[in-house]
Amino acid sequence: MKQLSTLLIAVFLFTAITPTKAQVNTQDSLALVDLYDSTGGPNWTINTNWLTKAPVSTWWGIGVDSDNRVDSIELSYTGLVGTIPSSIVNLTQIRYLTLDGNSLTGIIPTSIGNLTNLQVFSLEYNQLSGSIPTSIGKLTNLLHLTFAANQLTGSIPTSIGNLTNLRNMYLYGNQLSDSIPSSIGNMTNITDLELNNNNLSGSVPASMNNLTNLVYLFLHENQLSGTIPSIGNLTKLTDGVIASNKFTFAGMEAIAKNSAFQIGNRYAPQATVPLLQNNTDTTLSVSVGGTPANDTYKWYNSGKLIATIKSDSTYRPTSNGQYYVVATNAVATQLTLYSDTITITNLPIKSINLQAKETNGQVLLQWQTIDELNTASFIIQHSTDGATFSDIATKEAVCSGNNGYSFIDKLPAEGINYYRIKAVDKDGASSFSKVVSVQLTVNRLPFTVVPNPVRDVAMIRGSHIASVQVIDNKGNLVKVISLHDATNPTLSVSNLATGVYYLHIKTSDGEEKVISFVKQ
Repeated sequence: MKQLSTLLIAVFLFTAITPTKAQVNTQDSLALVDLYDSTGGPNWTINTNWLTKAPVSTWWGIGVDSDNRVDSIELSYTGLVGTIPSSIVNLTQIRYLTLDGNSLTGIIPTSIGNLTNLQVFSLEYNQLSGSIPTSIGKLTNLLHLTFAANQLTGSIPTSIGNLTNLRNMYLYGNQLSDSIPSSIGNMTNITDLELNNNNLSGSVPASMNNLTNLVYLFLHENQLSGTIPSIGNLTKLTDGVIASNKFTFAGMEAIAKNSAFQIGNRYAPQATVPLLQNNTDTTLSVSVGGTPANDTYKWYNSGKLIATIKSDSTYRPTSNGQYYVVATNAVATQLTLYSDTITITNLPIKSINLQAKETNGQVLLQWQTIDELNTASFIIQHSTDGATFSDIATKEAVCSGNNGYSFIDKLPAEGINYYRIKAVDKDGASSFSKVVSVQLTVNRLPFTVVPNPVRDVAMIRGSHIASVQVIDNKGNLVKVISLHDATNPTLSVSNLATGVYYLHIKTSDGEEKVISFVKQ
C-alpha cells in the first residue's frame, strides 16, 4: 500500500491538469496518504475518491483552500481505526480537524501545536489515551475544542489558558485528574465549558469568576471540593450542573441565587461529608460550611431520628449505635448533605468522680452522673487484684438528668479492694468507670459467708485461710477443705442436704473462727 500511495502522489504532482484541478502540495498529500494508511482507509465506511486521480478537494471529507492547501478534514463517524499519524502536523494551513466517533487509539501527537491555524479541533468519542499535550496552548486561533469521551489522563495543562479566543471546550468523559488550572480564567470568550465526568479535584479556581460570557457550565461527577462562590456571579449562565462532587454549603448559598442552578437538581447530590469523632468525649461533628444560622442538622442513630439541631454542627452521643447526620440549608434548598456513618461502642460511663473510702470495716462508694439518658442500671464490681472483677450489687438508674448514687460494701476483703462501675444501657450496651481502690487493715474484717442462705456455691469472705471444716447441725464433719493462706475462697455445697451448717475456719497465723450458714 505504501508503494501504491507513493506512486499515486507522484502522479498527482506531475500529471498535467487544468488549473482549476491543481493538486495540493506534496507535504499535504503525504500527510493525507499517511492518515489513510494509519487508520484503515480501505475499510472506512465512506472513502470516496481517496487515493485516486480525482482532485484532493473531491476526496471524501477533505477541503482545500484557494492556495491548494488542505483546509479541513471532516471524517467523523467514518470508521477510522488506528492511530493519528504524527505527520498530520504537516497540514500547517488546516483550520478544521474533525475525527469524532471513530475508533482511534494511541496519543494525541505532542507536536499538534504546529497547527496554529486550527479553529476547530474535535476528537470526541474515540479511544485516545495519554495526556493533553502542553503544546495545545499554541493553538491560539481555536474557537472550538473537544476531546470528550476518550481515555485521556493527567492534568489539564496550564497552557490551556492561552486559548483566549476559544468559545467551546469539551473535555468531559475522560480520566483527567488534579485541579482545574487557574489559567482557565483567561478564556474570557468561552461560552460553553464542560469538564464533567473526570477525576478533577481541589477547589474551583477563583479566576473562573472572569468567565462572564459562560452560558453552559458542567462540572459534575468529579472530586471537586472547597468553596465556589464565584460561580454565583456568572450572570449569563442558563444551564449548569455541579452535582456529584465534594462541595458543601460553603459557596452554595451564592450559587443557589444563580438562576441556572434553580432548575432541577443542578448542585445535588454531593459526596458524603466526613463525620468526625472527638476521642476525648466522643462528640460527633461535621463541617458543611455556609452561614451557620441557615444550617439544620438531623442526627440519626441506627436509622432513627434522635435530634434536630439548628446552627450547631456537633452532637454528643448518649448511647451506642450507628450515627449519621443529614444537613440542610435554608438558602441552598436543593442540596441535602449526608455524612458518613460512625459506629459508637463502649461509650464512656456517665459517672464521674467515683470515690471509695473505708468506714468501720466497710467500704462506701459514691458516684455522680451527668446528662443521664438511656441508662438502665449500674453494676458495682469488686476485685482483690485489680484485674478480675465480679459483680457484687446492682443499682437501678434514674435515666434522666444529673444524679448521685452510693453503695456500701459491707463485706470487703482484707488488704486492697478495687471497685468500678459498669453502666448498662437499655439497648444492652455497657461501659465502665475508672477503677478506684481502698485498703483495709489486717484483722479488721470478720469472716462471713456470701450469699447466705446459699444454694450451690458460696464465698468465704476473709484472708489467710488455711483450712475449712464443714459441720452439720448434729455435729458431724461432712467436708474438709485444705487451703494455703487463701483470700475469699469458694465453697461448693450443692451436694449438701438442706439445713444449717457450721464452718470451722483456721488461718495460717493460728486464728480459729466458727460461723454458720444455711443451705437451701
